[in-house]
Amino acid sequence: MSSTKNPTTASPTFVPSSDHQVTVGAAHQLASSITAYGKLISAVTISPSDAGIVHPQGKADDLQLALVFGICDQGQCIKLPQPQKVYLPAPDGPAVGCSWDPSQYVVWKNLPRDWNTVHVQTQTKPLAMVLRTAATLATKPIADAGSPPPFLSDVLCINWVGLPSTIFVDGSLTIQTFWERNHQTPFTFNEQVSLANVIRSAYGKEFSPKSLTGGTTINTLAGWIPATL
Repeated sequence: MSSTKNPTTASPTFVPSSDHQVTVGAAHQLASSITAYGKLISAVTISPSDAGIVHPQGKADDLQLALVFGICDQGQCIKLPQPQKVYLPAPDGPAVGCSWDPSQYVVWKNLPRDWNTVHVQTQTKPLAMVLRTAATLATKPIADAGSPPPFLSDVLCINWVGLPSTIFVDGSLTIQTFWERNHQTPFTFNEQVSLANVIRSAYGKEFSPKSLTGGTTINTLAGWIPATL
């Protein structure tokens, strides 16, 4: 008794649809941009020129202070453990994607990853200390001012790196890492010289630039001078 075998049927060749593909430009944009989700902080704006930065789309429009709750980075949705305040351009509209409620959140699409913005971080300090510190930094060395020494975070952020305001300073960071994260340029001997100069101006203490190596931590530096972070 002979058996009959069904002829083998070749599997059809898979043809990707247009939804399965992206253009070279879209792939580059996905890798080089980031999308943010959050809320606008009402009535707080700044012009790019006043902030010392450029608009990410090359416009002259003001930037708005925003509270960012999450991002989409290379297709991955990430909720920030703590919302961050940054200046951003006008949002693109209600939130779309990553399960953010469009009635509560807005979206900023395809922001350049390497765009320099202003990151606003707050620190709690006594009012008199804040105002005296600002006055001292604007006039003469603290050694001659007869007032408490300034916070090292103020000196590093405003006088050395040139930020528009003081941000939280992690004392475990090296001075090289702090410089390169916030100034976006390589740490060289010129930065050792400039740091020695701002320390002398703020505290009246002389340091050889060669002693301020890139591996020096901020906590170590604070221990060398009469300052607190």
